[in-house]
Amino acid sequence: MTKRSIEGKGPAGSYDPVGSFFCAENVNHGERLVIFLEKRRELLRLPPGLLTHSRFNARKSRDPGDVEKLAERIKRIGYEETRAVWAVPAGDGYEVFAGGSRLEAAKRAGLHEIPVLVHYGYTDEEISFLADLDNENDEYHKPVPVTDVWAEYARLYEEEGWTQEKIAEVKSVSQKTVSLRLKLHRLPERVKDFIPQGLLTEAHLARIAEVYLEEYFTPWLTPDEAIVELAEKAVRDRKKNGEKSVRSLEADVAEWKAWIAVAKEIYKAGALSFFSPMFESGA
Repeated sequence: MTKRSIEGKGPAGSYDPVGSFFCAENVNHGERLVIFLEKRRELLRLPPGLLTHSRFNARKSRDPGDVEKLAERIKRIGYEETRAVWAVPAGDGYEVFAGGSRLEAAKRAGLHEIPVLVHYGYTDEEISFLADLDNENDEYHKPVPVTDVWAEYARLYEEEGWTQEKIAEVKSVSQKTVSLRLKLHRLPERVKDFIPQGLLTEAHLARIAEVYLEEYFTPWLTPDEAIVELAEKAVRDRKKNGEKSVRSLEADVAEWKAWIAVAKEIYKAGALSFFSPMFESGA
């Protein structure tokens, strides 16, 4: 059994992305062997063919137009050494966890080598934290779409087995935010598509997600369809009025909740009146 622990405290609460070493404990036959391994970074020049995208990069989608603009910039002035991509060793190559758009642009520009800052001895948690740090400080492309952030939280939760508490700690957000974003990631794709289109925001969808419609309640109106209908109304209102405030959306959500509450009572009453004769007859 092998356990790894990071020495020192960092920006995310317990991670030290710029520390000098980490401690690996190996317990074997009742004996504890503590090995101190160096945590270091090395700047190399590597061919793009050796580089692949890391699963810890939160950016799940890239605008081809943005990549093309960056490629044209590279052709004009060359690849700036200070914009090295960040990677970790992986098999015979390296996985880029920060700078994926720069990597794609370099490929498109036909470069044979690019600067790569290789990280040795870093944990998955630290790599996830550093990936966000680079995205926040990269002035050459758009911020990571919030829907990609939701997808990354879901991947960490479902595939990496991270708890909500761990995701919150690494991403420097509250557990409440993690819980909300996991919930928003499960919304219908038609609804989530309104985010990159600039028609709705995360705050809008947080309110819409409050509407809860039980599956058994109305077979002709599924929970997803209820969410879609409410979101589409918000988009229509925004196009008509030029905006759709979260406060006005809250009023729409309240109306839906009131309608659902009344309809549920009607449904239950109807179901009871349908089954009561059967119970009385002993059927």
